[in-house]
Amino acid sequence: MSRWGDGWRDYKPPVARMPTPPASKYHSKKTLATDGTSCDSKKEAARFNSLLLLQQAGHITGLVAHPRYELRVNGQIVGTYTADATYTETASGRVVVEDTKSPASRTEAYQLRKRLFEALMAPLTITEV
Repeated sequence: MSRWGDGWRDYKPPVARMPTPPASKYHSKKTLATDGTSCDSKKEAARFNSLLLLQQAGHITGLVAHPRYELRVNGQIVGTYTADATYTETASGRVVVEDTKSPASRTEAYQLRKRLFEALMAPLTITEV
C-alpha cells in the first residue's frame, strides 16, 4: 500500500450539512408560552404568560393569541394585521388589542399598519407593551 492509502477505497464523501436558518431581523428567539402557544420572542412569551395569569385570576376574559384582522378599504382587502393578543378587561368590558414591541421593531411599515388598523377598526386601538 502506498502513502496515499488504498485509492478509491479510502475516499469518504463530504458530510452533507443542513443549512442553519438565518438569524431573525431583530435577533428574537421563538419561544413557547406555558400553555404551548408559540411566540415570536422571549418578551412576547413572558407577556403572554402574564396575560394567562390575569385570565386565571379573573381580571381578563377571552384571551386569544395572534388574532388576525383583515384591513378592508371600499370592500377590498388591502392588508392584514396580526396582533400578539386580544382580550376583554373584566372590570370595564373594554376589548384590548395588544402588541409586544421593542423600540427597534416600531418600523415605518408597522406604524402605517397600526394607523390603518385603528382608522378601520375604531373604537379598537393597539396597545403596545
